[in-house]
Amino acid sequence: MSLECISDSDLLDADGSQGSQGPPMTAVATEPIQVTQVQHAVQGYSSYSKAAPSAPPQGSLCLPKASMDLSHQRSRTWGSIPPPSAGRLTVPSKESPLKRRSMRRLQTMPAGTGNDDDECNEFVEPAVESRPIEHLEDRKIYDVYYWEEVIQEDGDGGKVVYCRKKDDEVGSEFNKVMKIKSKLKLQKEGFAKEYRQVILKMLSLPPHPGIMPIEEALEDDAFYYVVSPRATSSFFAGLLVEFQDGVVPEAALRSLLRDILEALDHLHSHRVLHRDIKPDNMVLQAYTDEATGETKRRVVLIDFDHADPDFTYSNDEDRIYGTRRFNAPESYLCCFSKQTDLYSVGAVFYMLMTGKMPYDDEIFEGIGKPVAPPGSRIPSPRIAWQETFQRLKQAEVDWECDPWPSQPVSKDLCKQLLSFSPAMRPRDARAALAHPWFSEC
Repeated sequence: MSLECISDSDLLDADGSQGSQGPPMTAVATEPIQVTQVQHAVQGYSSYSKAAPSAPPQGSLCLPKASMDLSHQRSRTWGSIPPPSAGRLTVPSKESPLKRRSMRRLQTMPAGTGNDDDECNEFVEPAVESRPIEHLEDRKIYDVYYWEEVIQEDGDGGKVVYCRKKDDEVGSEFNKVMKIKSKLKLQKEGFAKEYRQVILKMLSLPPHPGIMPIEEALEDDAFYYVVSPRATSSFFAGLLVEFQDGVVPEAALRSLLRDILEALDHLHSHRVLHRDIKPDNMVLQAYTDEATGETKRRVVLIDFDHADPDFTYSNDEDRIYGTRRFNAPESYLCCFSKQTDLYSVGAVFYMLMTGKMPYDDEIFEGIGKPVAPPGSRIPSPRIAWQETFQRLKQAEVDWECDPWPSQPVSKDLCKQLLSFSPAMRPRDARAALAHPWFSEC
């Protein structure tokens, strides 16, 4: 199937409808949520934490086995179409059928989706003073920073280390995280300009407690060096410490989802799409409640390498972003919007509630494998992307497994977030936060 054959009806649910948000839900008292337990799976989520946990105790909060491989799938772009200069496939022009259909599809989306300038600007705060990326000139990075531990040696995310300023006092903690990205690799991936734009946007983004700030961005001729505060713990390792019996009370889960959606609302209000929401890109950060003096924790979003720093309606026709089983269906058609991020939040929500992912692994097989379309000898990853989209369209999410039968209100929210059609998801993160589930005591 070619991209030109994708019609507006492709974004409908498998039964031909545009999804169902169901009737208005009322608050229902429910029991604490028991998370599926599988030993040692949480170890895959120790990135950015101060110390990886040892073998989890019996009954601790862990990821299900079906999700373990995701903890080792780094964020990545799942292939891209070579540029015309490579003598291969050309990207469809602005007047292509796909572009026209995408814009028609935009018109069917709810207000607040895509290029709704008035609505989007309504809540935008003034940006902070823009900070530049500082060039090291004749200095080397080790003239400015020490590092003690390499978290990640290489990969799509680059090299990641724990570090501290060289002019800090001797014995100071290594309380920062530095991500080192190769400019040559970014150039080969065709992502050099976009990555620089992302860094500059995040440097000028007004602060928010749910967004990990960039403290400093440096560069030399070969690398970018992006420095952020070190988190208290990774997402799952932190939950493991707090809920050692493996039972997450519903009030705590509600707080986690609220943190994620509030952070996402801040990003979207400044025209930033994250495009890779998943547990690996969340950490828990401790803070002191000024009112009570208590130490609390909240979810903080990290890793904006593949963010869209200035979206209206993102229809990047030659590239997809994210992590397979957290990606929204339309992302496999290279379409991204606020609803795409909200779908990923829904996938995280479903996993936390049930201990498994919404869809089976088999649906995502062959995503990164280029296939030559009929009548062509040139391999293209688009064929596999389109096939994945169609498999998602035909598949069904299990809404009868535990704990959904006893959790009707949370089930309704999760179903809205995971709607196949982006038009049937909440219009934005703020609308999701208005769901009755967040009002329950």
